[in-house]
Amino acid sequence: MYRKLLPLTLLAILPFLAFKSEAFNNGSYTGRLNGRIIRLKLVNSFAGGSEIQMGNVTYYANSGHASADNHMMFQSKYIQNIEYFVLNNIQDTYTTFPDVITGKYYRGRRGVIVKFKLDKQ
Repeated sequence: MYRKLLPLTLLAILPFLAFKSEAFNNGSYTGRLNGRIIRLKLVNSFAGGSEIQMGNVTYYANSGHASADNHMMFQSKYIQNIEYFVLNNIQDTYTTFPDVITGKYYRGRRGVIVKFKLDKQ
């Protein structure tokens, strides 16, 4: 009986194993800020899952999707109102990731322009 179920089970599971979803692939970006390396992990089809890593501090997207003008704010859970990033041209879904993403890093009221370049894989 089990010999008959095994081929049927494999036929039923095989299409799911062969399916490769491109919906949630990540784009890795690297930039510099005052001599320090900063990294952006951009999640395709869910921009709210993206994050920025600067040293040992992680900045998370403060909403589930980009705003109407394609901006997205990233804040740390611990230093929310003091330091944050605002990135430009963020979209919820990409067919291909952009080569460069720009934005600003704010510390207090001062803003510094940041530029993230796509890591070639």
